[in-house]
Amino acid sequence: MSEALVEYIRSRPDVDGIIGVGGTGGTALIAPAMRALPIGVPKVLVSTVASGNVAPYVGPTDISMMYSVTDVSGLNRISRVVLANAAHSVAGMVLNKVSAAADERPAIGLTMFGVTTPCVQAVTRALEADFDCLVFHATGTGGQSFEKLADSGLLVGGIDVSTTEVCDYLVGGVFPVRPIASAPSPGPDCPMSDPAARSTWSISGRWTPFRANSARAACMSIIPRSR
Repeated sequence: MSEALVEYIRSRPDVDGIIGVGGTGGTALIAPAMRALPIGVPKVLVSTVASGNVAPYVGPTDISMMYSVTDVSGLNRISRVVLANAAHSVAGMVLNKVSAAADERPAIGLTMFGVTTPCVQAVTRALEADFDCLVFHATGTGGQSFEKLADSGLLVGGIDVSTTEVCDYLVGGVFPVRPIASAPSPGPDCPMSDPAARSTWSISGRWTPFRANSARAACMSIIPRSR
């Protein structure tokens, strides 16, 4: 049922918002379909498990989970209020939609780790006049969110300035970028040492020292897709 719902949602480009209600079973059934929708489409999930670990349900997407407080079986003085709030919230998001394309600059995704923050800040300053720089903290979910946006076609390029969390994803040839002539050669333990990977690139702790000048030289090699 969950797989069928995912395929149904993917076949409906006219979906402006989605709301779901469930316990553990219903939440597990509904969440994958919500994750299949693009970032920005309103998603509200009322669940009995929303006060616990919701990472398996939310994943790298923008699902809003609301704790049901009482069980979702039947209506009572609590559930009426919670369900009404959930319905009004998704309706409000649909009626007041903010377009992610409002910024005319092409978007670039950057991954960042604590020790690479100065480098990413330098890259962002160098590019922000021409690119909308979307920074993701590379602690697991951040890298997944980066990949989700890339899969949605919202990014024209990517810069991995972390600890190679998404380096393999970049090496896979997602973005049209040319090799870096000015960057130091990658070490033998870096995925970028593969000659086939030189058609793409990554700045990582195993390859490029965290110097702003190296990062700027690297990021300026991006070739954006046609708009």
